Amino acid sequence: MKIISKSVLCASLFLTACGGASSGDNSSASRAGVKSVTPSAIETAASSAQVQIKHDGKVLASYPSALPDAALDKENQTLGLSLSGSDSKQMLMIAVEGTKTGVYQVSGDGKSKVSVMFMTDVLPTPSLAFDKGELNITELSDKYCSGTFTATGTAGSKTGYSVEATFSKLPVVPTARNSR
Repeated sequence: MKIISKSVLCASLFLTACGGASSGDNSSASRAGVKSVTPSAIETAASSAQVQIKHDGKVLASYPSALPDAALDKENQTLGLSLSGSDSKQMLMIAVEGTKTGVYQVSGDGKSKVSVMFMTDVLPTPSLAFDKGELNITELSDKYCSGTFTATGTAGSKTGYSVEATFSKLPVVPTARNSR
């Protein structure tokens, strides 16, 4: 995946997770090449996502995602998922090189097409990266994205962390390049 496409995708995920650029800084969205699009109330009501993080088998965080969405970049063939909690204390972000349904493997060998980060202020570490697992995209269109995600990692500790997420009918937010 190109470095620039990762940064644009991350910017898109960040902007959509935070509700877009503030009214005083609309240029930040255009500088990142990202269209600030907010899903309609109907699309948001139809979407659902659940995330659970465990450490050594014990549940550390479990939440329904408040405003889950997906950012689709057709030009660079990437998809990003943003699954954040309602209190903004947790955020699971997943980026994948691919825009089709199917199973994408997470691996720690540097060859994975899936990048994952879980950011939080409720765990002993501020962020977790996972190095083994899979993203299963069961539905993907210009409007919706559905599937599951499971992964594990150690995050520098002796015992392992795991994540399980399910998401259904996430509204797909196109990047600005898709509308050209």
